[in-house]
Amino acid sequence: MQFTTTISLDACRRRLTSHKTIAPVLADTQVVIQRLPDNRTQFAVRRMWTGLQTWLNHPVMQLSGTLTPKGSARTDVTVYVEIGQMGLLLLGLAFGFLLLGLAYPNVVTAWIMVIGLAALFGYEGYTLLRIIHDLRS
Repeated sequence: MQFTTTISLDACRRRLTSHKTIAPVLADTQVVIQRLPDNRTQFAVRRMWTGLQTWLNHPVMQLSGTLTPKGSARTDVTVYVEIGQMGLLLLGLAFGFLLLGLAYPNVVTAWIMVIGLAALFGYEGYTLLRIIHDLRS
């Protein structure tokens, strides 16, 4: 996705870093910003579960891209949305429980797991979409 925002490059960097969070139960938001020599900036916003020491230290979803200044008050933003290892695991588990629920319709636990895992994956995606929306405004 590519768009032009009406804020400066420094304001875009500040908006990205303002989204860093540490959540006790859900995924944390980590922001990595790297300045390039040609006045562009590469960034990565990762939603990562950091529980159980290093076992779950993998990204669920992430945004990566570049910020390119266009004058003093405009910035071109290029964003790519990527699904990480834990996101693929969530989707795989949701699909597996969906198949189990379809095979045995009376097993309510399978349907609850499908709804829960889909809601968790949807929340992660919604969080990243809020960051993109924040950069656009």
